[in-house]
Amino acid sequence: MLGGAAASPAYATNPGAGSTQALVTGSGSAALGSVSASSRQGSFWSPTAPVHGQAVNAAPFRGSSATSAMASPMYSNDLGCAGVPEGSQGAPPYYCRASAYNSGENAVIMVRVGSYGSFVYPDFGWTKFFYKHNLYLQPVLDTITYGSVDPTDSYAIDMYHYTNGNFDMEVRVIYNPSDYVSSYVMPDGNPVGVQTAYCVGYLDCPSWVNQTL
Repeated sequence: MLGGAAASPAYATNPGAGSTQALVTGSGSAALGSVSASSRQGSFWSPTAPVHGQAVNAAPFRGSSATSAMASPMYSNDLGCAGVPEGSQGAPPYYCRASAYNSGENAVIMVRVGSYGSFVYPDFGWTKFFYKHNLYLQPVLDTITYGSVDPTDSYAIDMYHYTNGNFDMEVRVIYNPSDYVSSYVMPDGNPVGVQTAYCVGYLDCPSWVNQTL
């Protein structure tokens, strides 16, 4: 989906990647302040989908460090961008940002820098899920790596959060296996990769999601 009207594209430094530049419009609305992670007893993430009326009592997934994903350019489960032209072709939105492997898709899924709210480029990638949905890169890499493929949508990968065995949050990553989005073809000929990611039922992911997944 192409972004709406915007004055002019502006480049903003990705706080988690040193000098990497991401194409965005405006300053974005994501809250970057210090927040505390969920400290509720029995709180954990799992690739197991909730069953109505049934509590989950075991945690097959412990999650990554509770340290904010924006605090360091180093990420868990990041396979990098080997074999992908990182800036030799095209414009910055198409550059590879990171990648992770999902066993259900049997594929390495790329996260491109992407864009959000631009006249020139479609909305997709890191810039979209960060600035539109307040979701950091680390939760997305973890969801790709440990999440389960939605049985009703083969290009949706999900992670579920439980408190005391009861489901209370879902993070979803939408993967686009084609080499184009909104009629824009990726100049390197590789799949789009992560088109978007979000907390189901929320426009902005609660900050504790970024601290615990």
